[in-house]
Formats: sequence, structure tokens, C-alpha cells
Amino acid sequence: MLIEAGADANLATADNHSPLLVAAREDNPELCTMLIDAKADVNRRSDDGWTPLDASTRNGNKEVVGKLIGAKADLELRGLYDMTPIVMATRKAGDNNDGREIVRMLIEAKVDVNYQKGNCSALQLVALGVGPRDLVEMLVQAKVDVNLSCDTADGSTPLHTAANAKSDNQVDVMKALVQAKADLKAKTKDNNYTPLKVAKEADRIDAMHYLESLGCKLDDEREEKGGRRG
Repeated sequence: MLIEAGADANLATADNHSPLLVAAREDNPELCTMLIDAKADVNRRSDDGWTPLDASTRNGNKEVVGKLIGAKADLELRGLYDMTPIVMATRKAGDNNDGREIVRMLIEAKVDVNYQKGNCSALQLVALGVGPRDLVEMLVQAKVDVNLSCDTADGSTPLHTAANAKSDNQVDVMKALVQAKADLKAKTKDNNYTPLKVAKEADRIDAMHYLESLGCKLDDEREEKGGRRG
């Protein structure tokens, strides 16, 4: 192998795609190990935003993720679309058990579960995709802030997002958020909507019934006035 012959493990392409990034993207754990042993930079970011940990979390390859974590890859390094590995992993975690295992691995490695960029945070993405509930519970156990609002104009909390989403898992995820002390009276920044008002506007009947069963009530006059003030 070229590496064994002393080739530079960090020699990248013109767009800064390193050998380790390519190996991670191609799901090649053996090559990743060889490159790491040869002192490849585990945190090198390509010109288009990819890091090795980005690629492996997006692919759902827990073996490669484990090797990169073991090599002290930066868990907070922003990669593609300015996402950190936990956000990228959460996007994929609903697809398969390996994705959820990667989230667990990142949490055990002390990743910041509350990182967000715009409307992208780990919990917001779970709420947007509505599920699975065990992923919400995993993040809650890791001390995620269930009331962290988006740093966008609307300022939705995860409960607002779940109330607006459309999925068979919608109410189940909302229950997990409420159990974790999600604020039922939280208001969006742009129009002063509560989660119940969001559910009503989106015609999410099951979400409305669930929130109403908790004692939530619409206060249309106050919410609409609040929306006009904002």
C-alpha cells in the first residue's frame, strides 16, 4: 500500500477532499484505520463542507463513526450545511437502528445535543420528521433543552414543530416532549402562536385533541392581537 510506503495520508484533491474523507464516504473502515494510524487529519473539512465524521454519520456507518470518535474527531465541528455531527446523525436516525446507535455513540462521547443552526437542531429535526419517540427520549436523557426555540424568525419550539408535522407518530412524539416538560404555552415569535394554535392552523386534528386533553385552550383574540403586534 502507498500509505505503508510513506505516502502522505493528508494529500487532498483540489477541492480539499482528503483520503480519510473519501474512505469514510465510501464506508471503508479498514482504510480509515490505516489512514488514522498514518496520522490523517480527522477534522479536515472539504471546500464543499464535508468532514469525515459528517460522511460517516450521513451514511449511518457506526463502525467508521466509532473509529473517528476513538481518534478524537471534533464532535462540534460544523460540516455540511453548518450542521454538527449530532444534527446530521439525527436526520438519519429515523431510518434505521444503526442511525440511532450513532446518536447514542455521539451522546456517550459528550456531544453538545443543543447545538442549532437556524431551524436545525437535533430535537427540532426529530420533531419535524416526527419520530421515533425513543430518539426523543434518548436526547432528553442527554439533557437536551426541550424548549429551545429556533433562531429563526418564527422561533418555534420542538413542540410547535411536532404539532405542525404530519405523521402517524405525531402524538407519540408530542407526548414524549410533554413528559419532558415542554412548555404548552410557548409562543412563536412571528405570530404569537401556541402549539395548539399551530395544530389548528395546520389542521392537525389528532394533535389538537391531544393538546386539548391536557387542558390547552385557544385564546384566538389574544393570539391574533399578539400576532399583529409582532
